[in-house]
Amino acid sequence: MLAFSGMAQLWARTMTCAAAAVAFGAVAAAETRIVAVDTVDGLTRAVEAAQAGDEIVLAPGTYVLDRLNLKAAGTAENPITLKASRRGQTVIHATARETFVVYGAHWIVDGLDILGICEPQELCDHAFHIVGQADNFILRDNRIRDFNAAIKGNGLELETAGAGGQKGKEYFYPDNVLIAGNFFYNATPRTTDVPVTVIDVVGGDGWIIRENFVADFQKGGGDGVSYGMFLKGNSRNGVFERNLVICEWQHAGGSRVAMSLGGGGTGTKFCENQDCTYEHSNGVIRNNIILNCSRDVGIYLNKARDTKIYNNTLINTAGIDIRFQGSTADIRNNIVSGLIRDRNGGDHTEANNLVHPHSGSLMDLYADVATGNFRLRREGEIMGKGRRLPEVTDDFCGRPRRLAVYDLGAIEYGPGRCGTTRMLRDAVNFGK
Repeated sequence: MLAFSGMAQLWARTMTCAAAAVAFGAVAAAETRIVAVDTVDGLTRAVEAAQAGDEIVLAPGTYVLDRLNLKAAGTAENPITLKASRRGQTVIHATARETFVVYGAHWIVDGLDILGICEPQELCDHAFHIVGQADNFILRDNRIRDFNAAIKGNGLELETAGAGGQKGKEYFYPDNVLIAGNFFYNATPRTTDVPVTVIDVVGGDGWIIRENFVADFQKGGGDGVSYGMFLKGNSRNGVFERNLVICEWQHAGGSRVAMSLGGGGTGTKFCENQDCTYEHSNGVIRNNIILNCSRDVGIYLNKARDTKIYNNTLINTAGIDIRFQGSTADIRNNIVSGLIRDRNGGDHTEANNLVHPHSGSLMDLYADVATGNFRLRREGEIMGKGRRLPEVTDDFCGRPRRLAVYDLGAIEYGPGRCGTTRMLRDAVNFGK
């Protein structure tokens, strides 16, 4: 069970919310229930009985978990929260192909340490499968390791009531999902022929992938091609921002692509509205740091139209590919080792980028990229060389960009330090 002091704090917070609700007439806040859990059976019961506004709080410990379906729905005012009582001290040992399958809208999952322990290894496919009407799902500040595709999003065919009470079927895709501040990596290459993509999303509108650490996602079988993250399948308005992606961190091999809009393409029946004319539309890729994708590109567009690629730092990569008819991109203020290439009918415009064609180049711009020290050695090539962009208001560390001219890349230099040291440390010592 939770320690008395922890429960007292939780109940105190609930009562504070209730008092505030009375004072301000905000009835919604008074509906929060704290549901304390310290066993797998208790977790299952809490999820099955969940109501809008519930906070399901898991005590420290290890929970060996099969598939768990999150079917209840919260609301914008009263989401359902599933969280660790202490960050990183609730460890989920996942034994099923899918661990959490999210069907209901407005869930928040926070502070868990999730580890795939399947035998054989390839059976741990998804830590979270987000489907159908699971709009406004939030996954934040978790560590998730040893899965083929830790996050999977796609459509689901559901029964609907038509005119005159006649029933029909319609595909629904989760929209407005936020994946933020998480740590994803695999201890070893995945021994599988199935897709290996840490964040694998088909369809949907308004997915935001922000401030995550993503590393070591090699596909050991099949074609050997893997991805850190992609949005595809006629998805729209996606954002990749302030992520650190290290294709090769603690192990190397295979063809690893950091970020993609379009991925490897989608079969017609899986695209939203069965329309694969474009894999993605109106995407934004900004303020990301991408490292060590030496065998493939850091950013790959496949039938992705109207993409904005702004103020990213790509070091030791093969660059950026804009591929196939329909792919269009505006590329500005980036630091790119490798090439920016149009392929098979892709098209782009570019300005104010620092590009070096050798994939292993530009590391000497910084003090020590390997340890996360991005202090500049050659300031004159970076500082003040960009242009102000309305779509870019901050940098990799979330600090405002205030000057009329921007620095190139993900980091805006000036007062204070910004790098990846803390993120690298937290990835290893999550919850400590």
